[in-house]
Amino acid sequence: MEYIDGLTLQRLATSSWQAGRAVPVDVVLRTMADAARGLNAAHMLTGDDGRPLKLVHRDISPDNLMVSKDGVTKVLDFGIAKGDLGGPKTRTGNLRGKVPYMSPEQITGQELDGRCDLWALGVSMYWLLCGERPFDRGTDFHTMQAVLYDQPKPPTTINPAVPPRLEKLILGLLQKDRGARPATGALVADELEELASPGTGTGRRTTVAFFGQHLKKNPGQGHP
Repeated sequence: MEYIDGLTLQRLATSSWQAGRAVPVDVVLRTMADAARGLNAAHMLTGDDGRPLKLVHRDISPDNLMVSKDGVTKVLDFGIAKGDLGGPKTRTGNLRGKVPYMSPEQITGQELDGRCDLWALGVSMYWLLCGERPFDRGTDFHTMQAVLYDQPKPPTTINPAVPPRLEKLILGLLQKDRGARPATGALVADELEELASPGTGTGRRTTVAFFGQHLKKNPGQGHP
């Protein structure tokens, strides 16, 4: 397996906030674009017979997104991923994953697809930009109720630096009806990369610089 010399977004963001600084919007755009592209690759996987494996990660969060020293973000830990792999199936009613990042269909035990992971990516973006999760209510029960029935506060009401187009994308990812969300990680990545101006390389350079600022405070976190 690939060894990633880097830090998770959880640790990078926490380190930045402890230093009294927000996570730069360019860093969020670049890291989330990479994550969305990685998820799309997983969702599109096919078996030897060419049939889609329908792989779903089910545990996307900043803890499972690692930024390498060269500013590339990787999706980690497919340990509870589910797909048509011929293995054991999770029983209805057995929740797998972190409750604040779970989609409505995950909570209610419906059949999952890649849009479940895109919801969690939206929650992760919200947390990185706002310093709080959109549906966290302190207990698992109240958080699940909020996921099912509450509307999130627009990110700009918490962080005015969030661009309106990015806010629209995040709120689109947090639609209760998965049919109203972006259909694929590729679409999400395309939108984020356009916002990050990939032709200039600004987002990647900002991410590398941001990583360097916090590496000394968080040494020794590699991932095989």
